[in-house]
Amino acid sequence: MSDVYPSEVWPVDGDVEQLDGETDPSTGLPYIAKGVGPTSSPSYEVQYNRRQQRANKILEVPGGGRVVADGNLAIGIFPFDYRLGGTAKRFTGAASESVADNDTSYVYIDSSNALQIVVDASGWPTDPTSYFPLAEVTAGDGVITSISDVRGRGRNVVVGALDGRHMGELTASGGVPVVFAATLTSGNTVSIHSSDAPFAYRVLDAWSVATSADGGSWQLEDGATAITDTVTVTATDRAIDRVAQIDDVYHEIAMGGTLRVVGDGSSADVMVYVMAARVG
Repeated sequence: MSDVYPSEVWPVDGDVEQLDGETDPSTGLPYIAKGVGPTSSPSYEVQYNRRQQRANKILEVPGGGRVVADGNLAIGIFPFDYRLGGTAKRFTGAASESVADNDTSYVYIDSSNALQIVVDASGWPTDPTSYFPLAEVTAGDGVITSISDVRGRGRNVVVGALDGRHMGELTASGGVPVVFAATLTSGNTVSIHSSDAPFAYRVLDAWSVATSADGGSWQLEDGATAITDTVTVTATDRAIDRVAQIDDVYHEIAMGGTLRVVGDGSSADVMVYVMAARVG
């Protein structure tokens, strides 16, 4: 479906004429009065350049991150400040960056604050919180034919399910935790993430709530290696049991990684809760 553009109505001439010599309060930009010329004080040139200088300064922020043609098959990006994963960052700009010919290139800044230019066959990253989109650049027969500005996708964000991707990363001073949950019946093993962890995180704690009096046991693993000790479930309905040890070598799960709750295969009826915090 094609975009629809409204036809904004101009204000009536009389209202516009009343603006002569006034200053727009929301921007600080003046309206040059009728009759100002080269011999006026300040002259028309001075008044016009003052206005342009102030307008250009205002445009500096919304113009940041803009992608422009910088050659037949090259682009440039203006410096800009942005926030990703709760962290304030600055991209210092780029020039003479090559794009693919006879294809569409996707241009974005990744979580390491590095410029990425990939062809449309690769597509945007699957995690929308892991990058800041800039533009889609189409080229053909050796020249750039269009640049579609998509910065609004990064600036206008609606948070959906709160699965931790919206939270800042764990630092030396701490971080905001997220809790994952898994339900084990008769000791069945349950994958919280199976090669699809939405972000990198560190396991901070884990505990279970018994849903029967069958007892049993469980532990956390990353798909190959144990992360915690084996937790023995108290044979009492509603009993709470917690891990006693977390292996600091294996407690970080990479983005796209695996986290499983391994049951005893026969007895444990429990709800297991895992507290984690996002890491870079």
